[in-house]
Amino acid sequence: FLGDSITDYWKREGKPIWEKAFAPYHPCNFGISGDQTTNLIYRITDSGIPAQTDPKLCIVMIGTNNTGHFKGGEAPEQTAMGILGAVEHLLVRFPDTHVLLLGIFPRGTGPQDKLRQHNDRINAVLAQCKLPRTTYANINRRFLDSAGKLLPGISRDNLHFTEKGYAIWADAVLPYIKKYCK
Repeated sequence: FLGDSITDYWKREGKPIWEKAFAPYHPCNFGISGDQTTNLIYRITDSGIPAQTDPKLCIVMIGTNNTGHFKGGEAPEQTAMGILGAVEHLLVRFPDTHVLLLGIFPRGTGPQDKLRQHNDRINAVLAQCKLPRTTYANINRRFLDSAGKLLPGISRDNLHFTEKGYAIWADAVLPYIKKYCK
C-alpha cells in the first residue's frame, strides 16, 4: 500500500481491519502523512523502498494532499500526471508487479465541496489510465450515501477514515488482493 495519511492510518484507526483482512497476504504499508505525488515518486525512485522480492500487487491511493495543499489550485491534469507518474515508476521498479490504482477518496461534507469536486476531476483523468499491469478502481460510492455525503461514522474529519471506513476500503480491495496475491 502506497499513499498519504489515509494509507498511513491503517496503522492506527485501521489496524484491527488490516490485521483481520490482510495479514494472510503479508502486506506492507508505505503510506506517509502529508505526502503528495512528488513525495511518492521520490520514495519509489530514490529512497529505496525495501523489497526483497517484487510485490505481487501495489495499491496506490495518493493525490488528495495535492488538492488540499494547493487549495484546488493545481490543475487536475497535473495531479493526475503525478499519480500516473508514480504508477509508471512502480511498474519500472517492479516489472512483475500489478498496480491497483485507486481513485482519490471523497472528502468534504458533500458533493458540493470544491475540493471533492476537484478530486473528482482528477479521478476522471485517472479513469482513462491505459498503463500496462495497472487496474484503475474508483470505490468512492461505497463511502457515500444516496445524497453523496460520507456515510455516518466513517470519518472523523470528512477526510480520514475511522475503523468503519477502513472496513469498507478493505472489503473493496480484497477481491483484487485475492486475484493478484495467490
